[in-house]
Amino acid sequence: MTFLRKMVFPLLVCLAYGVLWIWDPAKGLGVCKSSLQMLKTVIGPLCLVFVIMTFMNKLVRSEKVAGLVGRGAGYKGPVLSILGGVISMGPIMAWFPLLKGIKEKGGSQANLATFLGARAVKPILLPVMISYFGWMFSLLLTVLTLISSLVMGWGVGIMTNPGKEKAAE
Repeated sequence: MTFLRKMVFPLLVCLAYGVLWIWDPAKGLGVCKSSLQMLKTVIGPLCLVFVIMTFMNKLVRSEKVAGLVGRGAGYKGPVLSILGGVISMGPIMAWFPLLKGIKEKGGSQANLATFLGARAVKPILLPVMISYFGWMFSLLLTVLTLISSLVMGWGVGIMTNPGKEKAAE
């Protein structure tokens, strides 16, 4: 039963392709070719992301990170949270177990929120953004996103631990 639940979406996609193929074979073939081309384009980066995430999960222990971004980390906590958020890759849900472990080992909720906010900045996409929107827009958006992640982290820290966390965390 669990396997069937996991297969609902892929089966629905295959069904939609089949219906399109029967309805209009030329469009069905075009859609299949387009999907295969997209798969060829993203399979390399996806494999790289999974390898890096596996490597990070094996090397990075939540106890060590909790010490770096814990309540007593001072200014280093937000800085490391921003850097970690910017360089983090993969789906956000893949980070939740690590972040939960960091929180349970004493990691600051403010720094966890800062990390999550900083994930919006993706260095690999900056050249594309610059080509579409120009340097000024891209730089301004990136800087404001990082500042917003700090403000968001500060706010979460205050709301989740009033009086316990300093604003700098």
